[in-house]
Amino acid sequence: MKNIFFLPLSFFVFFLFGSNLFSQTISLAEAVSITVENNENLKRAKERYLSKQNQYYASWGNFLPQVGIDWSFNKINEDLTIDLSSIRLAMISLSAKNQTDIHYLKNPTLDPSLFPVIYNQYFNVLNSQIPQFKEIIKQNEFKSSFITGIQPLFLGGKLIFAKNIAKEEEDIAYQEYLFALNEAVSETISSYLACAFLKEVIKVRKEVLDGISKHKEEAEAAFDAGLIPQVEVLKAKAALAEAERNLQEDQNKYELALLSLKKNLGINLANSVQTKDSLYYRNISFDYDSLSSSIQSKNYYLKIIESKISQAKNKYWIDFSNFLPQVIAFGKYEFYPEYQSAIEPRWIVGIQIKQNIFNGFKDYLALQSDKNAIKEAKYASDYLKKNIELASRKTYLEFENARVKYLNILPSLELFAENLRANEKRFESGYGRSLDVIDARLSYEKARTEALSALYDYYLAISYLYFLNAESVEFLKLWK
Repeated sequence: MKNIFFLPLSFFVFFLFGSNLFSQTISLAEAVSITVENNENLKRAKERYLSKQNQYYASWGNFLPQVGIDWSFNKINEDLTIDLSSIRLAMISLSAKNQTDIHYLKNPTLDPSLFPVIYNQYFNVLNSQIPQFKEIIKQNEFKSSFITGIQPLFLGGKLIFAKNIAKEEEDIAYQEYLFALNEAVSETISSYLACAFLKEVIKVRKEVLDGISKHKEEAEAAFDAGLIPQVEVLKAKAALAEAERNLQEDQNKYELALLSLKKNLGINLANSVQTKDSLYYRNISFDYDSLSSSIQSKNYYLKIIESKISQAKNKYWIDFSNFLPQVIAFGKYEFYPEYQSAIEPRWIVGIQIKQNIFNGFKDYLALQSDKNAIKEAKYASDYLKKNIELASRKTYLEFENARVKYLNILPSLELFAENLRANEKRFESGYGRSLDVIDARLSYEKARTEALSALYDYYLAISYLYFLNAESVEFLKLWK
């Protein structure tokens, strides 16, 4: 069941890496755990998936009978009646005439002037004996309650394809949830790496600032003693001012990176949070061919487009079903027969068949539209595959470039450090120039910051490769 995936990822991260989630200084694993718990976009995607899942379950209900009960109390202006008095009067008149004629046949000597009297006698007798032809079939106040049932028998496959579309909607929402999770984790990792990188750079900047500050004091003392020209003191002061400016800029960048991290964590931006982990080199390698194949097979957008293609195909068959007959069974049963008229049945069952003959070519054009949608989704899939391949190739090359750059800088770091020590000793012994000390320190600073930048780019590229491969959380295992 997909719902298993919704077990809080923070528990997984907590037990896998362990730590105090409420500390102000957090590790990368803690940051990811907090992100998964707090990220609003991830919560939104989860609720959307659950909504689509329930809609899919609801689509199964279309195959079941629809049963409903109705109850009503009704009042009309007057009773509903059937009045056949004219027929009754005609029958009585005809019968009275027949009786009069029979009476004459039996008494042929009877005076004809007595016929009307005899007729009226028979008419009055029949009128008193024959009931009135007038009946109330429904009173002006009546109750009605009945149960109805409808069962689809054949709708041209429409219900099956509608269920398939609901299933695809659920799958799309699930992929969107996974993407939101992968994206939230990836963004947190990127923000955390930026904080860790800038934290190390600030450390380097402070060391440079302390070293230049100390050297400036030494240069001023040497100038006062007449050992060096003023230009070297001015150079030291300029280098100190630049070091202070660089430190301030990187501290500001670090604060911005922390704000970005806190936003991804979903916590108050006023809260104090610091990163615990540092950057250090781990030798990591990828088989690009297998990685590229994995990225193509796991990409969320490609899976979503595949579901869209399947949806479009199911939509085509739904529209095609409009050309087929629709067959349903129905039934009705009345609970208050005493309020029914004599002409109303208490129950009724039947089968209804409906066939559309012509509706202005709308069904035909709908099929053509569905075919266009299928082709559009296929073209989008091909286009996306090329972009994904380009993004993965670009990121892999950036990863390789950063790795090579970092490894190539490492040997020069020791050289720059030794060069700085040598120039400082020569200056302290009076044989070196202040300018050489400053240049050596700045060169060493540049090499160290370039190494840190290459290391940061190295991990950033790795993180993005994990993101493209739909497994950003796996970066934590590598990091640990």
